[in-house]
Amino acid sequence: MELMKAMYGTLTAPILWYQLLAATLTDLGFTINVYDPCVANKLIDGKQFAVCWYVDDLKLSHESSEVVSDMIKVIESKFGKMTVTRGQKHTYLGIEFEIKNKRVHINMKEYLQECIDSYGESIMCNATTPATKELMEVNENSQRLENFRKDKFHHIVAKLLYISKRSRLDLQVSIGYLCTRVQYPTVDDWKKLQRVLQYICGTINIERIVPMKPSGKFIFY
Repeated sequence: MELMKAMYGTLTAPILWYQLLAATLTDLGFTINVYDPCVANKLIDGKQFAVCWYVDDLKLSHESSEVVSDMIKVIESKFGKMTVTRGQKHTYLGIEFEIKNKRVHINMKEYLQECIDSYGESIMCNATTPATKELMEVNENSQRLENFRKDKFHHIVAKLLYISKRSRLDLQVSIGYLCTRVQYPTVDDWKKLQRVLQYICGTINIERIVPMKPSGKFIFY
């Protein structure tokens, strides 16, 4: 059998899709960013048009909404109808964005709740910090987790790593340490993860807020 085009799920499909999308944007006059190959930029009417993407999820930005609309039509003419969201609220890769009072409010409440639910044990919302002072102390006598809890530990920590890098910077130290324990986690590590989840449970509504400069650009930190 010979395929006429790439099949979803095959090993070569992702790179073939990237090459197709990048080539299409290049043909439209965009320049691929040398530091991030999933960002492309082009000047339109003297203003920067930026396209960022993850697989086939795209974010299009330009000062003029009409320019954005025109570009959507061009992209749809090549790849088919897209689901488009515009306005003050957006969901992108599990991240909730809302623009209010010249600030971007970022949260990932659903992902956080999924981590709590995946733990599978009772979580009390009573921790005021994500870890105790013993966070980085390794208990060599602690029993290793059985396989099903080991896999669950790895899954939750990986998910929290994604969250901590985007919306919950206050979790970075705790999750950074737990990442070093995913290969051989112990009961003690399981309890440290529980502590993180207890803190998350009580602070699930905390948002990352990105203010704007007077120039109208956002300050990311």
